[in-house]
Amino acid sequence: MRRIEGLDGIRMIAVSAVVVSHFFESSQNVRELHLGHFGVMLFFILSGFLISSIILKQKIRGLPLQSFLKQFYVRRTLRIFPLFYLSILVFSIFGKGFGDFLGWHLGYASNFLLAKEGSGFLGTHFWSLAVEEQFYLIFPLFLFTCKPRWESAIIAGLICMGMLSRCLFWNVDSLNSNFDRLLTTNLDCLGLGAALALSKIRAHSDRLVFLLCAAYLTIAISLCNGLTSVHAALISMFAMSIAWVDRHQDARLIQFLELKPIRYIGQISYGLYVWHYLLWQNKIEFEPWCELLNSVHPILQYGHSERVIIGTLSLVLSIISWEFFEKQILTLKHRISYS
Repeated sequence: MRRIEGLDGIRMIAVSAVVVSHFFESSQNVRELHLGHFGVMLFFILSGFLISSIILKQKIRGLPLQSFLKQFYVRRTLRIFPLFYLSILVFSIFGKGFGDFLGWHLGYASNFLLAKEGSGFLGTHFWSLAVEEQFYLIFPLFLFTCKPRWESAIIAGLICMGMLSRCLFWNVDSLNSNFDRLLTTNLDCLGLGAALALSKIRAHSDRLVFLLCAAYLTIAISLCNGLTSVHAALISMFAMSIAWVDRHQDARLIQFLELKPIRYIGQISYGLYVWHYLLWQNKIEFEPWCELLNSVHPILQYGHSERVIIGTLSLVLSIISWEFFEKQILTLKHRISYS
């Protein structure tokens, strides 16, 4: 699949929003921005777009279902599993460990654990990885095997299911808000990404994406209020922004998103997402370092020493894991091409 310029820059924006939300989780002003939520939603739209593009392209080529599924899952496994399980191994040995919740993480069921137990356990942020993995297990089979005339209906159904689930869990006080970490509740973002792919691969007009986002936004605002409406507005904007980046590869904005530092952060964004919050949840281990840094300037005593140390360690660990672990495994992925 041809690399689309600018998407690594979008990944950089998404992971930066998540990191800031975690590192400043004690700030009421930052919490009210919901940066972590919207960073993850941007990842989901991008994931839905790229995965659906792969599925539709191989479907049009006429690749047999068995061959496609085998190659798809092997390639996804090589990209996702090694770093994920490495991080679990590392923090099972060092720090406070995962305790009784280890099995939930190993089985990519962290989102169910979050809905059941609430936050507070190590690896809370794994919920989004669980959502994506559950999506990968189900969606490719449906989209690849359905008749072309049903593709739009299936994707529209995903978006509607996600929107209605989110309206339910965000607007009915008696329900646990952590239920919005389930797959069904996030199908709106994944489905919007799939709609972008359908519009592109099936050569539909760009107006389809605009109309779909407009319809989604209108219905969401009519049914709900507060954060739900803001969510609908922003993810619609995210979807149209990704469509614009894909369609305008020669724009000046793309040149900015392709700047080497921005592009590199995007490339290591998966590792940065995985490592940073595991380190942050083990920040008590870095108290001696923080006390030493606090002596440099009084302002660092307001939690900034923790942010500097753990932010630096997160970046260093992400670079090391990318250069010496992930990239080496990804060479195997490139040997398994769709044929």
